[in-house]
Parts: sequence; structure tokens; C-alpha cells
Amino acid sequence: MPRFDEAFVQEVRERTDIVALIGEYVHLTRRGNRYWGLCPFHSEKTPSFSVNPERQMYYCFGCKAAGDVFRFVMEREHLTFYEAVVQLAARAGLSPPRAERSPEEERRARERQELLDALEFAARFFEHQLLHSPAGRRALEYLHGRGLDETTIRRFRLGYAPDRWDALLRAAGHRFSPEVLARAGLVQPKDGGGYYDRFRHRVMFPIADVRGRVVAFGGRALEPDQVPKYYNSPEGPLFSKRSHLYGLHLAREAMRAGDLAIVVEGYMDTIALHQAGFPAAVASLGTSLTREQAELLRRQCGRAIIAYDADLAGQAATLRGLDLLVQAGLEVRVLRLPQGKDPDELVRSAGPEAVRQALEEALPLIEFKIRSALERHRGAGNPAEVRAAVIRDVIPILASVADPVLQDQYIRQAAHWMADWQEVNIMTEEALRQALQRHVRRQPGERDKQRRNWNNIKVLEEPLVRIEREALRVLLHRPDLLGQAGDLRAHEWSSPLHAAVYAAIAAAGEEPAAGGIVARALAQTDDPEARALIAQLEREEAMVGQPARVLEGVLESIRELRDQRRRQELERIVREREAAGQTVEPAILLELTELRRRIRRPQIRERGEMRHGRLQGGETGRP
Repeated sequence: MPRFDEAFVQEVRERTDIVALIGEYVHLTRRGNRYWGLCPFHSEKTPSFSVNPERQMYYCFGCKAAGDVFRFVMEREHLTFYEAVVQLAARAGLSPPRAERSPEEERRARERQELLDALEFAARFFEHQLLHSPAGRRALEYLHGRGLDETTIRRFRLGYAPDRWDALLRAAGHRFSPEVLARAGLVQPKDGGGYYDRFRHRVMFPIADVRGRVVAFGGRALEPDQVPKYYNSPEGPLFSKRSHLYGLHLAREAMRAGDLAIVVEGYMDTIALHQAGFPAAVASLGTSLTREQAELLRRQCGRAIIAYDADLAGQAATLRGLDLLVQAGLEVRVLRLPQGKDPDELVRSAGPEAVRQALEEALPLIEFKIRSALERHRGAGNPAEVRAAVIRDVIPILASVADPVLQDQYIRQAAHWMADWQEVNIMTEEALRQALQRHVRRQPGERDKQRRNWNNIKVLEEPLVRIEREALRVLLHRPDLLGQAGDLRAHEWSSPLHAAVYAAIAAAGEEPAAGGIVARALAQTDDPEARALIAQLEREEAMVGQPARVLEGVLESIRELRDQRRRQELERIVREREAAGQTVEPAILLELTELRRRIRRPQIRERGEMRHGRLQGGETGRP
């Protein structure tokens, strides 16, 4: 990535009032020395989003979003760091110097831009063919027949790929080489040499990134015997199906305004819903949602309604994708469409009001899962077989409901739904409760077994976490001590989170600069959990009494814990070898003897009990 000189980045940071910047997006109210408002990154009714003008940073106590002015613009506008610096520099009236790039970065940037230019050229070519050429009349009639008006067609930049082997290849030949067009997924190599158009005689759907730049295409066949029915761009440098949502660039504002996304399967479902007055619709480009798509949705809103057709919605792969949305922090509901209909067909057959009613009646995800499982097993064998299937598939769903009141409600509902089957002896409410209790009783045993296995090796993990956290806290407040903490460079951190925070602090530099180490560290990582931990450590007691001595105590504790973990590992190896009648290598025995000699009784220090004393907030002198 291109880089600006750190001095220029720091000047932009200092010239940007974080309160004024965020105030353009969020209504902020001053309380003490901080400003508060509703978080722009998740749905909430009580303000938990805090802006600290002294530190030039923000933090949300709800979703843990944290960062400085650059991070805010990056998250809010979906920009790269480079683009955020350029935007804020312009806002501050500064002219950015030419960014520093290595020759390799320059080459990659040129290639990426060339691909974007080629895809934009193709989008315009396909648009022109649809709207202004006789060859596109058949495709235009098809779209009109699907109920789309010209405004919608233009808004989604729909197009037509001519029924020729080289239409785009010839049109683009004066600007782009065949090799560039091939890397962009627009043409394909022939077996005997040369290239031909990938898309022919198809309605074209440009797929854009969140900023509206065309990164791929989907093409729909116009003839019944044309296969495949849908043909998409291959994955490449700009496009990964799992990381994009069709129509997101057009739906973002509506999703934020209503705190809701409507997730459908395909292009026409998205377009039909937008035209019918539901502009928060996006397509998942398939029914198996991915973690990357869940994160894209979470950045825009707090709720999602899934509107797949009935056959697809209950499939296992689909349900796994919906669980990813929940894990990302979204409230998920599922639309129950009439059998055999998708959202596009519902709009055309019943109108927008029917869609609105269906959205209002969307089921909570847990209820949908239970209903789907029960319907799948209804009549699928004798009562005993159905009962076994219900215990296998429905009881774990009920067990996943943490709220006991809600769990009880779902138990009663499930029993009621099965009673409507008019089949004797399936499962009563009491039978469901007993099956659930048996399931729950089995779980603690499993957890205990896992805990025992974990403790064999990881008994020291929790104190190590606390000690590592202390080290990070010291270094965040006193980055000039990074040189003293050289051992940490080779330290095997207890979690990727701690490793990411240490890397961010180390990359921020050993000498505190204007604007603060915290803002500089936040700018070094894209990991939201790492940024949240940095913000949390910043809010804890401002260090220092004798920070160098405290840090040395922390490092010594880490060394002791590392030795103890190694000793445990070697002792386990010795026990296993002896039990198997195998010889233990002398090197292992020598290392174990040395470790036992070196290790005194473990001095696992609780935070606040470090041998040199806890650093106090009011003492700021250096050693």
C-alpha cells in the first residue's frame, strides 16, 4: 500500500478536530471532558459512544468500536487508510505530498487500477448495447417483462452482452490488452491461441464494491437452452464472492437509516425490492452467507431479515450462514415466503403491500429453526422415529436459548405445533422438557472432560493472560520502554489478540509523538478487538511510579510462566514415554532438570501484586 510520511499523517491528525468530524455524522452531547452520542456502528437507544477530544479518539462501550479520526472515516466511508488521509487532508486544507510507494507497490497499484478501468469500460459497453443498440432489444424486452422500468435499469446499470464471440474484445482492444481483459474476467483464452468474450447473449448485472466500483459481472441467459442460466465472473484480484453483497453500494444509506438489511439470494430479487420501495435489499450471491458478508452487514445495521425462497431457507448450509450473522451481532429474522415463490415473484404477483406484510411477520431465527426442523420431520416415519429425529435436531436448538423465559416459551410453542399434527404420542411439552434436561445434563460432563484436557497443558494460561495484559498496559503508557522489553518480540503470546496489540504498540514507535501513542497504535491495526483492547488499556490508570521496575517484574513473571509451561510439557512427555516402555532422550532429562532447578515456587502475581508495586495514576516521573 502507498504510504505517507508520518509527519504529514500527524499534521492531518492534529488539524482534524475529532469532535467536529464525528459531529457531522452523530449528534454529540458534552458530559464532563467527553462527548457522547448514539453509536454510528451499531444499533442502540442509549448513547454509549464516547469521543475524547484530548486523546483524539473514540470508543463505543457497546460494540467496542475504537479508533482515531482516520479509523472513523475508514469505517464510516469504507476507505483505505491512504484514502482516509487524502480525504481528511483535503478537509483540513492540506495538499498531500506524493505518497511513498515501493516499485512493487507502484506496479500492483497500476495493475489494480487498470483492472478497475477495464471493468468500468465493460459496464459502459454493456449498458450502451442494452439501451442504444438494436441487438439489445431482446434483453430490454426481457427486463421490461420482469417489471423493471428504465429508471431502475439505469440505476443498477444493467446491460447486454452481444451474441458474438469478440464484441467486447474488439470494442476494448484500442484501450486494453487481451491479457488485462482476461485478468479482469471479461475474456477467456482459446485452446488454439487468442481470446474470446466470456459473456455472450446475456443480460448483464454489474457487481460493485461498497464504493460503487464495478469489480465483477453476473450474466443471465436469454434463451431456455442456454447454459448455465447464470454465469458469473471468476474470482480474481478484485472480486471474491464471499466478500461482496450485490447492491450494497445502493442500499447502504437505507440500511443505516432503518437499521435493517433485507438479504435475498439473487440479482432480480434485489432489484425488484428496490423498485417496490424496499431500498435496503442486498443479495448474498448464493444462500450460504459467509463471515465476511456478515461483517459487511454488521457495519451498516443491527438487524437483518433473510428473504430466501422457502426451499432454500431451511437448508443446512443456509442455516449455518444465518448463525454467522448472529455471531456478528445482528438480530436475525427469516421471511416465510409462499411455497415456490421468491421476493421478485411476490412483488410481481401480490405487490409491495404483500412484501411489507411478510416483512412484518418475519420469524425470529430460533423460531424459524424449530419450525423448519419440525416440518422436515412431520410424517417422516412412525412416531418413535419422528420422536428420535425431534430429539436429535430440535432439542439442541432449544438448549441454545440462554434466556430461560424465552426457552420455556419455545418449548410450549414446539409442543403446540406438534399437537397440530394430529398424530398421537409424538412429543408433549413435558416430554420436550425431559429431553432438554437430559441433553443439558450431558453437557457439563463434556465440558468437564474438555476442561481437564485443557488443564493438563494450559493450567497457567489465565495468569499469563493477566501478566501479558500488564505488560501491554505499561508499554502503551510508556512506549519509550519498548527497547527494554526486547524479550516480548520472541514471546509466544497467549492469544492472537495480545500479539496484535503488542505489534500495534511496537509499530507506533518508541518515542511518543504529538497526538499520542494511543492514536498512533490504533492506526496500526485493522483488528476491531485489538483496537478495543488498546482503548480499554488507555482508560486504565495512567501509569507510572517506577515503570521500568514494574516492566522488569512483568517480564520476569512471563519468563517464569514460560519455564513452567515447558516443564509441564516435558514432564508429560517423560510420563508417556515411561508408560510405553520407551527410552527418554538424555537431552529431555537434562532440560527438565535445569528447568526444575531454575523454577522456584511459582510466583503467579495477581495484578496489583507485582513485586515492585502497582503503578499509581498520579505519579508520572521517569525512573
